[in-house]
Amino acid sequence: MKKFLLSKKSMLMMAVVAVMAVACGLKITTVEFTTHEPGQGDELTVKATFMQEGDNNADNFYELFAVRVPSDWSAKGLKVVDKSAGGVDVEMIGCDAYAQFCEYCFPRDGYKWIAFQSKEARNQGGNSVAGVRLVAGQAMGDYTLDILAGGWKKDPAELVKDGQVNIELAFGNDLDFKKACTDADEATGKPATYFKSSEYLFIAGTISQAEYRARMEAMKASQTLTAYGMTMPIAPDIANVTNDVDMAVSVKEGAGIEGVAADAAEGAAEYFDLQGRKVANPEAGLYLVKRGDKIAKEIVK
Repeated sequence: MKKFLLSKKSMLMMAVVAVMAVACGLKITTVEFTTHEPGQGDELTVKATFMQEGDNNADNFYELFAVRVPSDWSAKGLKVVDKSAGGVDVEMIGCDAYAQFCEYCFPRDGYKWIAFQSKEARNQGGNSVAGVRLVAGQAMGDYTLDILAGGWKKDPAELVKDGQVNIELAFGNDLDFKKACTDADEATGKPATYFKSSEYLFIAGTISQAEYRARMEAMKASQTLTAYGMTMPIAPDIANVTNDVDMAVSVKEGAGIEGVAADAAEGAAEYFDLQGRKVANPEAGLYLVKRGDKIAKEIVK
């Protein structure tokens, strides 16, 4: 996995913002884009802030973050800054296992997940700001980005086993849920009816409520897990969903593409030496170049 660690100065220049969430009381409060209309191949920054509600982060966790982007997009790095305990910078590395897990829980045609984790497990705590640099692809159109973030006590690499999502560990390893299975729910008087994502894997997200509920029902209908002596369905879990933010982007025609189109509109280039004689195959040197009704001196290298 490639390591990303940027200086605070670099962070201010980043072009895509991302999110870190680490306890069940954490919620995405704001998401900011440097642009909602990137050109083809342009960089953009998505910046997210999180608020801690409650005190569920006393233990050490690996911080996890993933962003869902169109399939031809890429990421150039991620940095977490501004932790409430004195502005601690957190070193992040790529996490293919978490990306695979997010894809399993929330797939979408034409999109992919790009994920990161903290290099080491650490005490969470307080509010945070996170940012990620993204690079828009070449496919123009309207898209919606999404974020999932949280924390996990275990090594995130264990989310995948033999190339597949480790269902037993990812959904069946949650001590709080074990208690819910054995004790009646205070509100309904009934025990839990499905295994959810374990130990704070999904804490905060921007997935729409409609997609979240639909995917939860689809997973519950398609797969079961036997744990704690019980066989029940599995389903993803997002403790806090934030829907009142603008996650839409529109990829526009890039400046480089416009330049090529302009050249084409002006006509093919014709080369002449300085004496006005047409040159079919110009070599290195200075020439008169005619495009349409425009003539200019250009150096061919």
